[in-house]
Amino acid sequence: MTIITNPRGNGGDSDAKMANLASTGTPYTAPVESILYKYRAHLQEELDKVDANIGKGLMLRQPRSLYEEGKRSSTLLKVKTIHDEEAQFMDHDPCKSTNYGRLEALTLETPDGRQFSCGTGLTDTDQDNPPTIWSLVTYHYTEPMDNSYPRFPICIAERTDLD
Repeated sequence: MTIITNPRGNGGDSDAKMANLASTGTPYTAPVESILYKYRAHLQEELDKVDANIGKGLMLRQPRSLYEEGKRSSTLLKVKTIHDEEAQFMDHDPCKSTNYGRLEALTLETPDGRQFSCGTGLTDTDQDNPPTIWSLVTYHYTEPMDNSYPRFPICIAERTDLD
């Protein structure tokens, strides 16, 4: 769905573009009101509302910035809830290509038995000296998928303070 933010306040050409997009009448486009965030807790409250409605996050736009079509904008930022958990490091997947023999990904297992591969977030040091097998590793993810596995897991660090 395309979300049209504040079609009545960005100024000039942006107003016309937003009004045109909002008037297409498709089920994939809807105008939404812009909210000015005054403090961090207010932003978190709104993000919690979006998460409760199975939303994917908030889009923050610099006030009075213009709509930029077809490219990344330096005035637009997506904010999503990031979850973190610990899982046991079960095995490592070695690289099979240019970095042959180095660690490519960790195989992690959650306390409820889900196993998955986590390769993002590994530093060069991690790749040369992987965590100890059976150790706990903290990872972040954006949301659980329909099968309850973590979406986009990122390895953060080995937990040396826990058994």
